[in-house]
Amino acid sequence: VIEIPSKQMGALIGKGGESINEIRRNSQSDIQIDEMAPGIARVSVRGNCELAQKLIFDKLKEKLPHLFPTFPPGGAVPGAVPGEPPQLALPAGMPALPAGTPASA
Repeated sequence: VIEIPSKQMGALIGKGGESINEIRRNSQSDIQIDEMAPGIARVSVRGNCELAQKLIFDKLKEKLPHLFPTFPPGGAVPGAVPGEPPQLALPAGMPALPAGTPASA
């Protein structure tokens, strides 16, 4: 089961069901879309769930690219070096604590 905003249902279903039927065919899965609560749609998949989920997200990325930002090589942090964690500067006076250290002592 995948939950998506109801506003994205139209992009997933497509004109006359074209998009969702293509995903059903290509994943050889039974896919049902129901609005379960105001603003939330439930996408139920029976069959090849991994492939169906990939195709669903690919379709949403295709139809709604503004919801899936891409970042340039090297990461989202300007100046980041590929393969290395980004270096972040802390504000002056803020202590740098190792991960897992309680913030209040």
